[in-house]
Amino acid sequence: MDKLVLYLSFILVLIPFFAKAQEEPVFDSKMVEDSTYRFYLDGDWRSVIAYGEAALKDDIDYYYLRMRLGIAFFELGRYRQAIPHFEKANEMNQLEEAAKEYLYWCYIYSERFEDAGRLSKTFSAETAKSTGTDKQKSLAFVLFESGIKTTDKTSLFDPLWYVQGGTGHMLKKQTYFFHSAMFLNQNTYWGSYKQLEYYAKLSMPLSKNWCIAPALHITNLNASPYSNSTYFLMSLTAVKQLKLIQPSFNASWSNLLGTSQIQMGAGLKYFPFGNNNLWIGTSSNFTLPDGGNTAFNFQHTLCYSPALKWTLSGSFYHGNTYLFNESNGYVINSSYDLLRNRSSFMTTYNLNRHLDIYTLIQNEQKTEYFNGNNYQFNNFILGFKYKP
Repeated sequence: MDKLVLYLSFILVLIPFFAKAQEEPVFDSKMVEDSTYRFYLDGDWRSVIAYGEAALKDDIDYYYLRMRLGIAFFELGRYRQAIPHFEKANEMNQLEEAAKEYLYWCYIYSERFEDAGRLSKTFSAETAKSTGTDKQKSLAFVLFESGIKTTDKTSLFDPLWYVQGGTGHMLKKQTYFFHSAMFLNQNTYWGSYKQLEYYAKLSMPLSKNWCIAPALHITNLNASPYSNSTYFLMSLTAVKQLKLIQPSFNASWSNLLGTSQIQMGAGLKYFPFGNNNLWIGTSSNFTLPDGGNTAFNFQHTLCYSPALKWTLSGSFYHGNTYLFNESNGYVINSSYDLLRNRSSFMTTYNLNRHLDIYTLIQNEQKTEYFNGNNYQFNNFILGFKYKP
């Protein structure tokens, strides 16, 4: 009996020590420093990530650990996942330029050009020279595209011809401005119409990885012999950048064809490999026409870059909607004809550092407004994007 009491007392005395041992961190700062530095020198990037992220969970966090984690993700091509570590390293030590330079290229490779421009304003003369931002021009690109729409109902519609030209500008290295002019022309069974459009968008980075983009679209529609009117669309999109996902929210107002309409929606992109080589996106919008019924549409997109110079994307749209807009008001559907389904396939080829060539092929399934006829459009667009 005395032995049992003595044994139980011994166990009770040791319990607090075991509990304390379980609460203490698995790592200490010296162990983390020695191990991650050794992995870094060996180029063992996955071990740097595994060990470094475990250390962060144990509240061990300092400049060189963040730099090694960022560089490890960078070397593996996982630029979106590297960004938070370089951002944190830059906060910890703003005198060092290494984190800024790595972060700049991560922004560029993740197509966050507004964030890259804003960051470049803090570069030293040496870093600005090494990244080429010391000679950066305000003109970012010039694009030109032209296309044709053909239909299976040739008794209703002649081919539609389309042309567009636009330019992109980086204003004061942090605000992106894009504007373009478009013209299309088509003859139909009820008459002909000519459409002249102007589109303008500002993209402005905010704190905490948010970006907002207000846009304006002005359309002059000459539907002969019925009307010749000008319509307006105002849109706003907000995007949040995270490691592997990119949520977005949009709202717009338009008076296309004299119908006052509000449109709202949300989208989500997923980057499974931590970079822009592959992403999957989905979006949904609903329209609230004045005096009409609410209509919903959905679009799903897959984008893949199988090689350095190629980008391929496909999307599918579904919804019975009309007079709606897409891509922050950039694309408008200024017709009462219902768009039921649309399949799209786009290819982009980087010919050289200055020139991209792209093609867009689409099949649209629509319902004619006046008589309820179902018909299809097959669209083909060829475009060129020149970057000085």
